Amino acid sequence: MKKLRVGQIGTLHDHSQGKLACAAKFPDIFEIVGVVPDSDEKIAEARARGYENFTYLTREQLQKTKPFCDYPLMTEEQLFNSGCDLVLVEGFEYDLVPTAMRCIENGIPVHMDKPAGRDLSEFERLIEAARRRSLPLQLAYMYRYNPAVIDCVRRISRGELGDIINVAAVMNIEYDVTKRNWLNQFDAGMMFFLGCHMVDLVHLVYGVPERITPFLKVCPDGGNTSRDSTSAVFEYPSGIAFVQSNGNEVGGFQRRQLVVSGTRGTYEIRPLEWQPRALLSTPVNHTVPLEFPSIGSSRYDAMLLDFAAMVRGETENRFSLDYELDTQKMVLAACGLI
Repeated sequence: MKKLRVGQIGTLHDHSQGKLACAAKFPDIFEIVGVVPDSDEKIAEARARGYENFTYLTREQLQKTKPFCDYPLMTEEQLFNSGCDLVLVEGFEYDLVPTAMRCIENGIPVHMDKPAGRDLSEFERLIEAARRRSLPLQLAYMYRYNPAVIDCVRRISRGELGDIINVAAVMNIEYDVTKRNWLNQFDAGMMFFLGCHMVDLVHLVYGVPERITPFLKVCPDGGNTSRDSTSAVFEYPSGIAFVQSNGNEVGGFQRRQLVVSGTRGTYEIRPLEWQPRALLSTPVNHTVPLEFPSIGSSRYDAMLLDFAAMVRGETENRFSLDYELDTQKMVLAACGLI
């Protein structure tokens, strides 16, 4: 089986280091040809926004930091001329879509981190370009590949939960005040940064709603000024879905959860990571605990392997371009941007 030549553009996304490391775990599938680092000007802009972490590394620092130091650093032009089969787009969130568009225009399939920017028309043009060229475009919503989420969706499709009447999706974490103020760079703070994951899951299990109402609040604890306490209500003919993303909750990571209630049963996943567990409640069996294989550091594995199969033409993307566009519209509405 021919290896897929893969390059990565950008290192400013929080998932940039983990994504490249994930591809490197599969040397029989991926051959990493190089990394296009963000310019020093971009790094300076990012640092000026008030938060430094491993993703804000200069070219010199990248050459000393794994996994980046294991691969050549190059320009976009060099990457596009390298014969690469796919690109991982892992730059700053507002730069993702234009970067992906340049890849698509060069005829290269794209795995793009999320969310898909703040300009809907820009993302619509990317969708149409990928459609016109028949090129795979994968959005990096990793929870779609979570084994508990997959089991829940299968049970919904088989009618085991009946008609869905309520969904609650929570994506919380406990950040220090420096990182919470860093969220000011996003118009909707936590809802844009992490809440998008839960919006995607609401779409997956409940579909497109009739109306979305955002609630974007500021928790001033410690001197924070960002919208770090965010929620949104999604209205459907049969009920509502509630999404919460809070950056200042003690033990918030462990409370990341998805609860899907139907007329015949309720499916609760908590925690979503790293060892997903679920409770299935039905009138017949009452409550049955379900356990799934540990995800651990493999949170991207299934997603990237699925993308490799798409690029090879072995499978179709189970998440259509129209689905991705609807998801982005829901994200922007939950952020109060459309």
